[in-house]
Amino acid sequence: MAQDVEAKRFSEVQLFSGTVIEFGKKHGIPTPINEQLYDRIKDIESTYLYF
Repeated sequence: MAQDVEAKRFSEVQLFSGTVIEFGKKHGIPTPINEQLYDRIKDIESTYLYF
């Protein structure tokens, strides 16, 4: 993932962390760390400029 950030490539965060968050909500299990990491990575990715 660090290589993705350095190269400003979008990661697979939705596939992995997003899935964990969805399953947690479905089964009533809190996933606060996954949510924090997901939000932070999405914030970083939102700064990537593509033309």
